[in-house]
Formats: sequence, C-alpha cells, structure tokens
Amino acid sequence: MSTSNDNQRHRDVPSARRSYISRRKLFVLGFMAMCAAFAGFVLSYRRSTLEAFLDTLIPRDEFGPSATDIGLTDIIRQKAERNHWRFVELELAQVWMNLKAGGSFAGASEARRNEIVSQMEASGPDSVLWKAYHFARTHCMTYYYANAERATALGFVGPPQPDGHEEPAALWTGAANG
Repeated sequence: MSTSNDNQRHRDVPSARRSYISRRKLFVLGFMAMCAAFAGFVLSYRRSTLEAFLDTLIPRDEFGPSATDIGLTDIIRQKAERNHWRFVELELAQVWMNLKAGGSFAGASEARRNEIVSQMEASGPDSVLWKAYHFARTHCMTYYYANAERATALGFVGPPQPDGHEEPAALWTGAANG
C-alpha cells in the first residue's frame, strides 16, 4: 500500500520541483563520462602512433624536417577518413603496430619501429598491413615532397608548370610577382 502512496506523491509534485536524479540516469551519465574520457585517451594514443609511423617513414635529419613537422599527420588522417576501408585498415595497422611494439609504437626505439615498418612492407599485397603501409607511405611522400618549402630546400627552384606561369613560380621560389 505504501508503494501506491509514494507513486501518488511523486505524481503530485510538479516535475520542475523534483530535485533528485534516478540511479539509472546517474549510472548512464557516469558511463557516458567514462566513455568520453576513454575516447579522448584512445584518440591521443592513436595520434601518437600515427605520428611515430610517419616520422619513421620520413625522420627529421640534417636535410629537413620530419613528416609530422610539416603537418602530414592531419593530411593523412583526413585522406583516410574519406575512404571508410582505408580508415579501417589504417586503424587496424595502428593497433597491430602497438601490439608488436609491446604496447606503444611511439615509445619504441627507432630500430624497433623500423623493424615493425619493414614487417608491414613485407606482409604482402593482400594484407591489411601492406595496404595501410602503402596508403600512408604514398600520401606521406607525395605531400612531403610536393610541399613548396621542402622542394626549394632540396634545390628544386622551378614551378611544376611549364615556363611562363609566374604566379606558381612565386610560390616555389619565394619571389614576388612583378
């Protein structure tokens, strides 16, 4: 009988005056907060793996900056996100790289990272790892060497267009139009 009185009492109280939150809602909110925190951790973990992978392909040396120094991480990620299967392959490859490195590909030594990347390259054309490796390598090299600053630093002083196209030449040589 007291249950019907409690239900009646709750119906009589306007919803704006209720000041409690049900245990179910509290549990759901807590679960959502934990998921959001975990998602933030996973995203930063995957980003560091991709950065280490790209810097293994093109490391910083006396000739120039690394792949991540010129912002290739975001470019590769955006390219992968445009194609669902490429994105999945890249994500699976990052998980594999972390497992092979003993937990963190980014935290592995340079020699270990080179060994893991060599295994990806040798895995064969039907492998997800091979596809992810070639996708990332192709775009990394293309965008790295197509960058005007990198090209001029390497001694390439002409525009990629035929002579007479002055506007692109200014981008490649740093000379003002004029």
